[in-house]
Amino acid sequence: SASIKPKQKQLSNSGFWETIWPTLSDQGWGCDFENKGRGWVFWRPGCDQKRGRKNTDWFDSSLSLLQYLSDDETSCYADLMSQFDARVAQEQNKAGAKKDEAQWNLFHHVVWRRLKAMGWR
Repeated sequence: SASIKPKQKQLSNSGFWETIWPTLSDQGWGCDFENKGRGWVFWRPGCDQKRGRKNTDWFDSSLSLLQYLSDDETSCYADLMSQFDARVAQEQNKAGAKKDEAQWNLFHHVVWRRLKAMGWR
């Protein structure tokens, strides 16, 4: 799986919670929301943020966790990351369709009306 890009983080928030987290949770991973400005914190089974190494045993964002899963050399998360990549692609396609619709609306409501006023048909 390719590295997770920051733009994917915005597109993939629902994909993370619907695709990635249920599997990790079933495997014993933990998470908690910290009100100290961190947000979500995640940890591997048997670890927590007070024991272990950051970005190996515990993670201070879904992005750092996704990066770890995509870089994991054991490939034990390869299928999971493939599902996630498919979800991100689906979200990107939806975002692209919305952009196309917005461009059409701009053309129709602004440009076409001006052209019609000039006699175009």
